[in-house]
Order: sequence, then structure tokens, then C-alpha cells
Amino acid sequence: MKLTLVQPNLDKKHQNQRQAYGSPNRPPETGLAVLASWIDSYSQNQHETEILDPTQSKEFIAHQASQSEMLGITDWFSNHDNALEISRQAKQINPKLKVVFGGPNASMMPTLILRNHPEVDFVVSRDGEEALLGLAESKPIEQIPNIWYRYQGQIKFTNQKHTDLRKMPLWNFSKHKNSAKRLEEYLAAQSSGLDPWLTPPVTIFSFRGCMKAIREGVCSYCTSSEEKGRALPENILWAQIRHLNQQHNAEIFYMCDDIFTISPKRMKDIADSRPSDIKARIRAYSFLPDLAKLPQEELERLAKDLQKIGVFNLFFGSENYDPSILERMNKRGTTIEETKRVVKTIYDAGGIKTTIAYLLGLPGETKQSLDLNLGTLEQLLNINGEIERLYLSAGMPLIGTQWYQLLLKNSSLVREYLSLKGKTLKDEDSPDYGLLTRLSIKHTTSVNPEQINEYITKFTDFARRKMPEYRIGGFLLDLGDVN
Repeated sequence: MKLTLVQPNLDKKHQNQRQAYGSPNRPPETGLAVLASWIDSYSQNQHETEILDPTQSKEFIAHQASQSEMLGITDWFSNHDNALEISRQAKQINPKLKVVFGGPNASMMPTLILRNHPEVDFVVSRDGEEALLGLAESKPIEQIPNIWYRYQGQIKFTNQKHTDLRKMPLWNFSKHKNSAKRLEEYLAAQSSGLDPWLTPPVTIFSFRGCMKAIREGVCSYCTSSEEKGRALPENILWAQIRHLNQQHNAEIFYMCDDIFTISPKRMKDIADSRPSDIKARIRAYSFLPDLAKLPQEELERLAKDLQKIGVFNLFFGSENYDPSILERMNKRGTTIEETKRVVKTIYDAGGIKTTIAYLLGLPGETKQSLDLNLGTLEQLLNINGEIERLYLSAGMPLIGTQWYQLLLKNSSLVREYLSLKGKTLKDEDSPDYGLLTRLSIKHTTSVNPEQINEYITKFTDFARRKMPEYRIGGFLLDLGDVN
């Protein structure tokens, strides 16, 4: 079978998303490389897999995809419209083409996608390796895990299964069209030895699942947290990094785990198993409340292990320093004093700098909480440069989150959305998230969209005094007004 895979670029309406890098051009997509490698390693038949270049026009991508038998698309909320348009165009050219949607957004709304879009044949929920392989091998649908599909006018699900990461083959970008060209900017920035934030890095992973979600439940604003954890063995992680060193000269990586620092023991095991020939500089996510509760000596040891691994930056989603707001979102917070201790310790002991993230406009937001959070940012950015990057967003109630489900129960909000858009919110798979965010602010906070915009500007202006503007990123930086 001939398969094509693609992760489309951002929809026009989401192009105000800023990734907090100097360039918007991303390297080839790791998720698609993993899928292609899995099919090559475990298929019983010969398959031809090609990963398309998302920088081409939608029309060109659709034409290429139509020449295959199956098209797999990575669907995020921010590229959903482009994914659907490519699918429609490809299916018009080749009605026999099987279209498979996967990715975090598709996993949150499989029935909506299949109900609203006849051009999509299957939706993969979460892990896609065995699902895509089963479809490529034409196995009976009921034998393929993680698949949503249509049957006799109904939408059905097969069964949930998690990929065994101990079986993960090594992957590279050899299946990607124009991979060398797409890596040029990244490699040029890497070889300059200058700022690692000039371009987005190559993505890798070491763990699937979110330890916070496993232990405490999912945060109410989160779509990516999985409550089942699976670890990539340390030897496979380092073999994969060596493989990318050798195949592509890649040395700067983004560890895309929900939480990389899942435990001090895991970090020590990875650090102690690092081969001497590996070249790796890694930015990763961490969970601030877990680090804040570590005794000082243990936090210092963890910082040294992270330094040995090659971590140069940890991303902390502080989100908000008002505990009542975080409690509504099922998120444990930290005090500003605890945050400063963690940030200072990991820098002093391990040379690790910090990315800090805030979410404004969450339910319960007040003028006082906005002032509180602005004050904490000023304190953090005044501690000797350990904070090198800011992620600042208006919180979005994405489909699949508990927050979104709560808004669906707000009859006044739902009626207002219908009045303004002429569409029923619960039936939309591509809602107007800008409007929905504004309505959430109106109905669940004591502030208004103009005030959120005002504070986004204040946060950004202060951060610009401490770091280059391209290191300031986020979503929906202009909320406008509900009316």
C-alpha cells in the first residue's frame, strides 16, 4: 500500500500563535517519522510511505495525497481547518482514498469529526502506531486498536491500546519530502553556537502520559494529558539521540513529554546511562509543584542530573498565582517564593534556565488576580536572568477539556454563541475559539476581554525589557470584544 502522511501548517485564523522562537519554520515532524518507522519495522507486507512537506500549498499537498491509497493527517486545533480542506480536495480527486485523522485534536472529538465530515474515514484515538499499521495491513477493523469508524449508520470504537515503547524502533526523517531543506535553518542556528531559541528544535520524547494527571486527575484546561504512563527505556532514548546525531547532525532537542521530570530516580537513571559520545542540548517540560516540594539537597541533585542529561531549559506552567483559580482548574499551584527557590536552584546547581508560562482569563479571574500575576512576573524576571523565555496566553476552552464541558452547560453562553455565530456550539468541530474565549471571560470572570488584552500588553512590555521579543510566545494575543 502507498501511504502519505502530513501535518498541515496553521489555519489562517490561528496564525497569531507565537511559538517563542526566532523563526516560525519547524523541522520535519517527529510524530510522522515515528509512524513511518513503526510501519517499516512491523508490517507483514511491503508498504511505501511518504511524508509530505506542509510548506507547499494545500492544493499541491492534496494532489500528492490523492496519488496514494491512504492519507494520514495529524490534527491539532490550530490546523484543523487546513486538515479538513486537504482531505476534501484529495478525496475529490481520488474517491477511493482512505483518510485517517489522528493527533491530539482528533482524539478529543472523533464522533464530531466523523459525523460532520464524510471525507474522513477513520479517527485514531491517542497512540497511532498499531492503528495505522493495522489499517495499512487491511486487518479486520475490530482487530485494530484505537480506531473510531462508521458502521451501518453508527459511529463505533474498537478498543483502547497503548503502544509498548520498549518496541519503539529508531526513526529519522528519511521519509520526509524536502527534509534537508527543512533542516537547513535549524542546523545553521545550531552550528552558530548562539541562541538556541532562534529556530524550533527537533522533537523527541521519553515518556507518554502525564504523571500529574495519573496522580491527581487532568487539569481542566488540558487536552493532552493521558492517565496512563509509559516510559521509553533509557538505552532506546540515547540510541535514538545518537541516531539523530549521525543521520541529521541534530543536537538541539525539544523533549515533548507532558512532564519530563517525572521523578528524581528516572532523571538519575537517564543521566547515569548517557553515553559519552552523545551530543544533546534539551529543553523540556517540568511540573513546578513537584519540584517545589523537594528538599533543597534533593532539588540540587536533580538539577545536576538534568545538567548531565543535557537539559538547558525547563518549561514551567505556573499558569496563575491565585490559588482559588487553580483549584477550579484542578491544578496544584506554588507560591512565588517556592517558584523563585526552584528557578534559582536549578540554575545555580545545574546551569538550567527557565521558561515560565501564564494563562490569563481562566474562570474566576479578577482584576486583583491579574495584578497579582503581573507582580509575580516582575519578581521572577528580576532574579538575575534565570528566566529566559515567557509563554503568555489567554486560556482557551478547547473541545475535550472539562472547561469546555462546563461551558456547554451554561445555557446563556450557548444561546449567545448561537446568536452571534448562527451555529450550535455542541455540534461544531471547529468552533470560533476566539469568540468562545471571550464568552468564557464574560460569563465566568469579573473582568472583560479588553482588560485581558490590557494585561497581556503589560506582561509583554515588561518581558521585552528582559528578553528578546521572539522569546515571548502564546495564543490569542488579541481578544477583541464580544460585542
